[in-house]
Amino acid sequence: MSKMLVKEIYRMTIAAHQTRILAVDTVDRSRVVSFHGRLPRSLSPDAEQAVFLVMDGQTTSVPLAEKPSVVIGRADSKTGFRPDVDLTAHGALVRGISRAHARLYRQGSHLYVADLSSANGTFVGGVRLTPDIPYRLRSGDQLTLGCLNIRVLFHSS
Repeated sequence: MSKMLVKEIYRMTIAAHQTRILAVDTVDRSRVVSFHGRLPRSLSPDAEQAVFLVMDGQTTSVPLAEKPSVVIGRADSKTGFRPDVDLTAHGALVRGISRAHARLYRQGSHLYVADLSSANGTFVGGVRLTPDIPYRLRSGDQLTLGCLNIRVLFHSS
């Protein structure tokens, strides 16, 4: 960990009195280190806004600090459409993920997801969301787009 330039830190409560820290190497953003420990008293604004999607054993950072909301879906080479978070590498087409499947956005310190009238639905904790109705996420929630399970991790106050 000492060789990493760590700027973004994330806390996830696993059980009472147990915390998992995810540290993202800001030089190699694909590298995420997970360890147990305490969260520093103060976080940078970037770390406060950091949102991570964990799927298929890989972690993807969501650019919510740069934009007010992001579209999650799959790219379409025929139309040239590219969502903000492209799940094509995770078998999006085969797993039933729409081009513009869902939207993630922050409102204050809360994170919300809304299904964008996707063909195969967006689920949180196994419950299908009503299209275009925002649902407040909690850190550690399981989000399912089509048949792709995603763990949503973020700093929550």
